[in-house]
Amino acid sequence: MLIYIIGAITGNQDYREQFAHAEDALRREYSCDIINPAARGDMAQADYARLSYNAVTKADAVACLWTVSNSFGATMEWHIANGQGKRMMSVDENYKVTEVEQ
Repeated sequence: MLIYIIGAITGNQDYREQFAHAEDALRREYSCDIINPAARGDMAQADYARLSYNAVTKADAVACLWTVSNSFGATMEWHIANGQGKRMMSVDENYKVTEVEQ
């Protein structure tokens, strides 16, 4: 299974740490590969958006951090994943992973 992590990056000083902890929690819970967008280098916002769209489309599932609602881009990724019927998970601020029923 391939899981893409969704969460706020822009304006979030702690995003790299949050995404890294979420990745660790997902690896403990599932035997999977993970796309962690926080591990990407700096790039133009348009390039980032294009890569994120492709990653959401390719993933089997998405794991949504509690910060999703703080970000237009993360909310857009959530809508794309939900519209494509992806398996959805939530990751809370204690890094507890929960499957989300659709």
